[in-house]
Amino acid sequence: MFQTFTEMKLNAIGVVAVALMCSSFTLTGSYFIEQILLTPAPEPTPILSAVPSTSVLECSEGVYSPVQRACVSQDIFDAEMKRLFSALGIDTAIYEQSNTQ
Repeated sequence: MFQTFTEMKLNAIGVVAVALMCSSFTLTGSYFIEQILLTPAPEPTPILSAVPSTSVLECSEGVYSPVQRACVSQDIFDAEMKRLFSALGIDTAIYEQSNTQ
């Protein structure tokens, strides 16, 4: 009888110890998951911030070319746009029509 009581007491202590360990592991794990996975992502930089300021885009003569990153004549700009349209598989007649309007 005494041995049975001792075994029951040890079993109860073991159950409590396992419950405490599981609870502490759960709390610790949830804390680390919250710190690692749920931290806010850094704010993305807007795409427009990569575009040069409007003072660079303003040309006294010609048009600003994003390909050359400089002011070029309208003829060079038109040729660049036609090459771009053809590289993208777009009919260049669309650019010519919108350019003349």
